[in-house]
Amino acid sequence: MTPNYPPSDDRPDREPPLEASPYEERSTDGPVDAGKSVENPFRDHLDDGGNPYASPTAQETRAGSADPAKRVREVAVLLVIHGALLLLAAAFFVLTLVVFGIQATTPGAASEFPGDPHVWWLMLGYYGIAAIILIIVGGLQIYAGFRNYRLRNRPLGLAALSLGLALIFTCYCAPTGLVLGIYGLTVYLKQSTILAFEQARAT
Repeated sequence: MTPNYPPSDDRPDREPPLEASPYEERSTDGPVDAGKSVENPFRDHLDDGGNPYASPTAQETRAGSADPAKRVREVAVLLVIHGALLLLAAAFFVLTLVVFGIQATTPGAASEFPGDPHVWWLMLGYYGIAAIILIIVGGLQIYAGFRNYRLRNRPLGLAALSLGLALIFTCYCAPTGLVLGIYGLTVYLKQSTILAFEQARAT
């Protein structure tokens, strides 16, 4: 015999009502339509290839890193810093050249140099050539850095970066000159960088 339960919501065999999914569209004038789903709130971010969970700062950083003008200015600042280091090294070479030159030309002082005197003259020649290269390249890089920071005179920047590779013969700042030259030429030879210089020249 089946027990007679009163018509109440507290019946033990009554199944609890189904809760609507948060992804299903709710209707105010009728039951929930399980066949419809709400629109994806992140669709706009996914359409443009962005990450919907990325912070605005991360998105701005990604957009800024792709700006060719910003990259050119970064290379320009590195050119100025590297050129200043080259001039500092050139000053040291010139000072060494003067001191050794005075000692080598002083009567009786040449005999105090150990080894073959011709080797010392070769060292003086090396210091002199290295100082000239450092002065030329360093001065050119500083001037090109100031010009390129304003997006002016791209060929001058290319020349300054290319001459930086000649630092291999001075053995001073050769690694940094090589890295800066390769990175700078990679940036300056891009089509977007060429267009940025042309737009800046037109203004």
